[in-house]
Amino acid sequence: AEAEKKLFERQERTKPRQISEEQRTRLMNLLSAASPKGLVGLGCVRGDAEGGTLAEQIDEVLKAAGWTTTGIAQATYDGGKPTGLFVLVKSASTAPAHATVLQRVFSEAGIQLPAYTKSNLGTDDVHIIIGTKP
Repeated sequence: AEAEKKLFERQERTKPRQISEEQRTRLMNLLSAASPKGLVGLGCVRGDAEGGTLAEQIDEVLKAAGWTTTGIAQATYDGGKPTGLFVLVKSASTAPAHATVLQRVFSEAGIQLPAYTKSNLGTDDVHIIIGTKP
């Protein structure tokens, strides 16, 4: 039983992240009804095909629900590759309202989207970063 558990855990770790059909439907409904909507930038790690695929799925859901995106920027990051999925804003105290909407909606669909700050962003900038799989 222990060997089976370890095998299952290894399979889960290597399985690509993706938005399930159920999550997609939930996101579509919640994002379509959400207010305010705003411009969202998407970023993923250059060369990370798994993260790039997830970024495409998120981009497609946002656009289909009436949100505007800047498309997906593949980038290299200072200080190492980011991991997981998160929202990036200039400042927590001045974060655009649609950043909070995104966090709430994704959470309601079962996808955690913690927020981090980056001081060189514009005041209205909201980015969803798709880092490498943790």
